[in-house]
Amino acid sequence: MKLSKFFAILGLSTSLVTFSSLPAIAVFERRRESFALGCPEIRDAWGVTNRRDVSSGEFNRILNENPVVADLPCDGSIQHIKLSDEGPHLLWIRHRNGKLYRHYINSTKFPNALRSGQVQYNDGPSFRATYPDRGNDFKAINP
Repeated sequence: MKLSKFFAILGLSTSLVTFSSLPAIAVFERRRESFALGCPEIRDAWGVTNRRDVSSGEFNRILNENPVVADLPCDGSIQHIKLSDEGPHLLWIRHRNGKLYRHYINSTKFPNALRSGQVQYNDGPSFRATYPDRGNDFKAINP
């Protein structure tokens, strides 16, 4: 199995791409999507990633093939949630299409880097009924 496909199956970013002064992006090739990363701490949350500084043309090609679906600002605006009937925690992220998505996580590295604050507890069935959309899971190699 190709290593990038292995990472994508696990919810790991297949690469972290940077160009000049633009925000770095975490690319999930299998899902054909990317996330704009708001600070250096969130860049390190996945653990092992293929980090590449690329040219303007290559950055635009990657964005065309894997559009940015959401921004991950490190300003506390992304909520860290635990549902009553599920084991893993999740991040509740507003995507660029305006919808809120549940992104399950296996490490507190993600909410810590995003400065999400204390975990909020919610009733699982009612939360999922109100917010049914699930996004890509975020998994750190060394949680």
